[in-house]
Amino acid sequence: MEVAGLFPELVPLTHKAGYPSDGPGLEQRVLKRLGITRKEAILREMRFKSIMLFSNPFLYETHMQVMSDALISKEGLIGTVRDPSEP
Repeated sequence: MEVAGLFPELVPLTHKAGYPSDGPGLEQRVLKRLGITRKEAILREMRFKSIMLFSNPFLYETHMQVMSDALISKEGLIGTVRDPSEP
């Protein structure tokens, strides 16, 4: 999962689960595909509107953490938490 690879601090136990690392090439591929210049823009400017997951069951806990963060976020911004009264 690219978000976990780019921001390991969001999934603190990723390294213990043996999550595969794509090395420095991952960041450049993601930035190019998304048309952004800094990976921080993913957290501050990009909004997640949907989730689609093709998962290796061995890594499901890592993926579940990132999906949960997206689902409880305020307006789709990772690292934020919406008010429980909001739909």
